[in-house]
Amino acid sequence: MVTFVQKQMQKEEEEKREKTKREEKKEEEEEEKAAREELNRLEIQKEKQKEDKEVKRDWRVETMLSLAKNKEMLKEGFEKMLEARLRGAVVTGRMVEAKAKVNIQSPVESEEEEEEEVNEDRLEKRKRHQGQTSGLHTSPQAKSPAKVGSSNPQEDEELARVIEIGLTTEKQPFKGRGRTQNDM
Repeated sequence: MVTFVQKQMQKEEEEKREKTKREEKKEEEEEEKAAREELNRLEIQKEKQKEDKEVKRDWRVETMLSLAKNKEMLKEGFEKMLEARLRGAVVTGRMVEAKAKVNIQSPVESEEEEEEEVNEDRLEKRKRHQGQTSGLHTSPQAKSPAKVGSSNPQEDEELARVIEIGLTTEKQPFKGRGRTQNDM
């Protein structure tokens, strides 16, 4: 019986050793599996970071391209506006030059013509006035002087400078009216 008990004990010890070996092996496998999973997770994380960097880089490139396009469009728009203003300035400059040439060529003639026109206007007004009264004796109406320019000579000088420079554009507002020339 002693031998039986000894064999039984040996058998139990062997089973314990095998059991501990299995547990150790299982633990080692779990540790290896955890290490592999950690490596995989790190690799996936690195790939995701690379993708994020690439997406950010692409986004930056796209925004830079769109900003460059917008800048180019604005530049073209400003160039068109400048060309239009320059064309207007050239046209008004030519008009001012032409008017100046006409005034220089015939200043004496224009003064004589103005005097004749004023005399003719007075005669016409008298004739009309006499025809309107039709025999009734009323005193003639006093002639009010025509407004020419503004009462402020400084404003006249500024207006002359603007015309000389040719900065008047098609849609410049009139002073104090809040309307553009196209509204007239």
